[in-house]
Amino acid sequence: MLLRKRSITLSMGLNQLLAVAICAGLLVAAEPAATELYRWTDDKGQLHFTSDKSKIPRQFRNQDNAKSTSSQTTVTRTESSGVGLGGESELHRRIRLRREAKANALKRSQRSYDDEKKPVVKAPPPRKYVRDCEKRNRNGRCGRKLNPAWSPPPPEVPVSD
Repeated sequence: MLLRKRSITLSMGLNQLLAVAICAGLLVAAEPAATELYRWTDDKGQLHFTSDKSKIPRQFRNQDNAKSTSSQTTVTRTESSGVGLGGESELHRRIRLRREAKANALKRSQRSYDDEKKPVVKAPPPRKYVRDCEKRNRNGRCGRKLNPAWSPPPPEVPVSD
């Protein structure tokens, strides 16, 4: 049993070692692919790229426009105009959105302030309706269904200015 466990651990260690060796081999093999890249422009102004210097025509090979670039090229950043697809610059769009958000917040706060400011008047049912109900009933009293005094109060009506 001990031999079997050791052989399993040895084979697992060999598998890991083999995986590391394969990864290292791939990295070493990928290095020559990223060697030199030549850029040159022909008489018509067309830009060409090649990795083989012998493919560049002789008249362009010795000129300054046949430049070699390494695999670690530097990228130059160009400033954009800032105009999006809609014709509006990013800065102006952000300013507009910020103003709209502030205006909406102000409207919401004004509405809530106005709602708090208005007094609500709850009116009891008029006595006339109570008397009419009692006259219609034989014994002079109204039940809960017929008597407006027992019915739920009318909806709240805000007082308008």
